[in-house]
Amino acid sequence: MARKPYLEFSIEDRHVGASMYVYGLKNGWFENKSKENGCEACLMPLGSGPIELHREDYSIIDPSELIVICYRCHRVLHMRDRYPEGWDFYREKVREGYRWPWTKDIGPAAGAMRSMNLNGARLVNEPRDRTVLDNIHDGVYLKGTPEDRQNRLKNLYKLEAEIKSGSQVTLFDDRQY
Repeated sequence: MARKPYLEFSIEDRHVGASMYVYGLKNGWFENKSKENGCEACLMPLGSGPIELHREDYSIIDPSELIVICYRCHRVLHMRDRYPEGWDFYREKVREGYRWPWTKDIGPAAGAMRSMNLNGARLVNEPRDRTVLDNIHDGVYLKGTPEDRQNRLKNLYKLEAEIKSGSQVTLFDDRQY
């Protein structure tokens, strides 16, 4: 579970968004997003290293809003505020077609972001104009205004409280999530 705030979302917001997503999966409200196509950023195929799901907007629990991303790209995007120049460098190199080898130790990724060097990256993909990392950078996945997101979060907190109280609940009512 989340250990730090992310963007405008507190640790508690991240927990409620994630737990309501898991509850929805377990109760058949929707199916999990497939990871079979690998990382949407660097195009690392499934089976070459861990593939994870990333959420930019914790007020939305719809699986279509999740981003399928490899372990390295996921860690790098969470370091973007710490190393903004390195984040720009990483996004540029991924657009150019570079991919770094998978390693559990994220230290090399942080080092590459600090020093802006390729550190073992290989050119393996065709260049692209944009990647999912650019969409994340540009806020594409943050839906509506901050007030809209706060209202959706309030609905998620209400939903969580109803579930904890033992009420029969459904995701598909007039509330937005």
